[in-house]
Amino acid sequence: MIRKYWQYTFLILISVSWIGCNLKQIESKKQNDWVVEIVQDGEVISSPNQEYRLQKNPFTIRIRLPKPHHVQLNVLNKDDNFKRINPDLPIDSCPETMQPFCIGMGFSGETGRLYIDEEYGEGHLFLYYENENDHNWDRVEISETQTVFERDVFGLVFQRYHPNEDEFILLQSFTGPRLYLVFLVNDRDRNLINEGELKKIILSFE
Repeated sequence: MIRKYWQYTFLILISVSWIGCNLKQIESKKQNDWVVEIVQDGEVISSPNQEYRLQKNPFTIRIRLPKPHHVQLNVLNKDDNFKRINPDLPIDSCPETMQPFCIGMGFSGETGRLYIDEEYGEGHLFLYYENENDHNWDRVEISETQTVFERDVFGLVFQRYHPNEDEFILLQSFTGPRLYLVFLVNDRDRNLINEGELKKIILSFE
């Protein structure tokens, strides 16, 4: 009788563990079910390794999400953000840590521009969506199965604090070879970057 009891207990534990693993896999798939696309001259640029080759002409950032959600974007002309921003990074104590995506430090920015914080590297765009009349995307399409956000880019703003003078240039005047973009869709613990909430892409200019 005792042996049967332990057999049943063991089977129950195995079943619970299997269900838990599957729920985690489903949740992980759900969390990763958003994509970033880069569109130039009406064509989606393909990239097997998340490095997109572009002309120094206007392009569009397109985000596909299962449902509407705010998107945050950090941009640098070097890969420091790729190294610094990873899952499990706390983002709730910005005044002390001075790091990207700290709560309350994002800004809307002007349309058509990407912002590069050369001095500290923590500045980020807060691309929000509250409703169809309150958002800062250029175009929004929402259906029952997905949300599509688009933001056009034709210039760069280099943020400088000493002296406090930002510099705006058109993409055609950008002399660097690459831009490093890190996207965050923080839809769970808002004080922490969680697995599946980041997308990192490189824009290489010809």
